[in-house]
This record gives sequence, structure tokens and C-alpha cells, in this order.
Amino acid sequence: MKKLVFFGLVSIGLIATTVGQITQNGSRYSVIAKYKQGRVTKMIMSVKSDMSKGGPGNTTINGSTKVIAVNKDGSASIEVKTPAFGGTPASTQIMVVDKYGRPRGNSVGTFSGNFSWPSYPIKIGESWTGNIDLSGGNGAPRIPLKATYKFTGIKTLSGIKVAVISAKIDISSMFQMKGSGEMFVRFDDGQLYESNLTMSMMAPDQKTQKPTRISMLVSVKNRR
Repeated sequence: MKKLVFFGLVSIGLIATTVGQITQNGSRYSVIAKYKQGRVTKMIMSVKSDMSKGGPGNTTINGSTKVIAVNKDGSASIEVKTPAFGGTPASTQIMVVDKYGRPRGNSVGTFSGNFSWPSYPIKIGESWTGNIDLSGGNGAPRIPLKATYKFTGIKTLSGIKVAVISAKIDISSMFQMKGSGEMFVRFDDGQLYESNLTMSMMAPDQKTQKPTRISMLVSVKNRR
């Protein structure tokens, strides 16, 4: 269960690994990813958990992605490197994402968590869904993830203009896990600046196997 918990957290905690640009046309905004071959994105994720029995725990995980090829249709092949954590060995996966950040085959790698913009321009206040499957590769089972996003506004953080996206996440197929929070996406390149998600999960206690509630704060920062 511990591996599954962290697997889900890593996959949902991140946002776009792509290089794009948020553009405005009237009251609507669009994102078309502009991938650059060879570009490496490094991300730092911190997880603070508090079990109803067992006390708090803190974990920091570092991962990275690299654009290894850009295709004529605007899609790209992305190399996703996931570090060893929670007893799971380090791994490298290759995935293909389209020009809106959506994964081909509807499955994302463990440390990619691609954030999927809609293929049409949206207004502030509009919502869209981003349902995907989480996959650890190497024959690991896919875990369905349901996500609803909402473009809630624009602000400036430390001199950087960002789009503010609210998110609601539901991973309840294998264990009861839900959460919500905000994501901040840079206007200049369409990438994550920061995201914070509060998650709640019911999982068996490792010793007693009785259902135990775990609360987690998943924070992700992209600082190039």
C-alpha cells in the first residue's frame, strides 16, 4: 500500500512538463505547448502526511523530464525519470504527449503528471475534466484518476505572471483517496510554477491492517 500511496501522489502532484505559452484572445485564453528538444525540467515534490494513528511524516522527492523528440504534429516524446522512493526502485519511462499536454494512450508516467489543457480557448471561471490512467510501467496495473480543473484567475507571484487553476482529484478505484488545491502556471512558458494539493485517504494500517485515515499536503515546485 505504501508504494501505491506514493505512486498516486507523485503522479497527481505535478503539472505540465511541457513548454508552451498562455495567450489571450478577447476574454478567452489558450495554451499550445511548444516543446523544445533537449529541454530538461527538474521538479521537487514535498509530501507532509499525518496519520490518525502513527503521527506525521515528511518526504521530499526529486524527479525530472527531458524532451527527447518533437514531432511534426506538435506532439513530443518525453523521458520521465522517477527516483527511488518508498521501497520502489528508480525508473525511466518514455511517454508521448500532444500539443495540449495530453498523454497519448491516456496513460502518464509516474513522475510526469502531465496537466492537460482543453483543446479550445477558455474563459476565467470555466472548468474541464482531465481523466487519465496512472501507470508505473513494467507491467504495473493502471490506476484510473478523475480530475476536474477550473481556470479561476490570474495573479503575479514574485514578479511572475501565472494562471491560477483549481483542481479536484479522485483516485478511489483501489483505495479511497480524494483531494483538492491550486496550481499556478506561468504565462511565459505554460509550465508549473507551484502547486499545492490537500489529499485525504483511507488505507490499511501497516501493522493492524485496520482502515486508517491519512491526510497529506502535496506541494510541487518547478524552479529552473
